[in-house]
Amino acid sequence: MTTRCASEPIPLHPPARSRPHRLTNRRFLAAAWVRVFHLQSRAPSPLGPGRTPLSANGALAMTRLFHLSGAVLTLGYRDLRLEAAALAAFYRSRVARIMPVF
Repeated sequence: MTTRCASEPIPLHPPARSRPHRLTNRRFLAAAWVRVFHLQSRAPSPLGPGRTPLSANGALAMTRLFHLSGAVLTLGYRDLRLEAAALAAFYRSRVARIMPVF
């Protein structure tokens, strides 16, 4: 774990190298699992009329995706200090990421 000097600027986004690639790969698989679940409910399966056990459990995939995403966020911001300036910068960066969607 690294420590920061009080005068050092606070990064708004975690550095790319700190993101755990294994968790990111698992997040991709969980997202693909959710996608298959949704597609199978709208279109006939190429595997036949019945759902496979994997595609039938979309809720499990969504829960897994949320857990993995939370873990990636936690690891990415683990060095965030619980100070007013650091928390304000964190929330500004989170809002900036969400606002363009609306």
